Amino acid sequence: MIKKLADSAAAKAKNIRKKIERTAEAEGIDIGAGAGAKQQKKKGAGDGRPALERVPSLRLSLIRSKRASAEGYLFDYNKIDGGFLFCNGVVMLSGIMFASGFYEEGTSEHATLTWFAVAIIGGCTALIASILMGEMVRRTSPPLPFLSRVC
Repeated sequence: MIKKLADSAAAKAKNIRKKIERTAEAEGIDIGAGAGAKQQKKKGAGDGRPALERVPSLRLSLIRSKRASAEGYLFDYNKIDGGFLFCNGVVMLSGIMFASGFYEEGTSEHATLTWFAVAIIGGCTALIASILMGEMVRRTSPPLPFLSRVC
């Protein structure tokens, strides 16, 4: 029974591979010898779209499902995370400057550095709170035009 299932799966995989090869040939795409070979577009063939958009594959459906799930969020969290990492580095450098003892307490430089670090920490905290509130309002209320994708 297991051998029969394995043969059936192999036959299905072979049929899928043939279908992909026929589609690629009709579109003028060289998909290479192996299943994982790099897909290259022949000169003058196709309509200018990337090969992944023209040849049906599992990767294409995976990419489309990731795009669809990413469109459900108000903010691009990768960009926000990058900003938080930058602020983290600046605050750590401020801490190193405080620990070095170069700026004595009571000087204007020390006060400026203190307020600069406090402003960065406060700004990041306010940003986190606003993102949290924005996502909560967006998920719990009817669609509002001003709550479209922000960044």
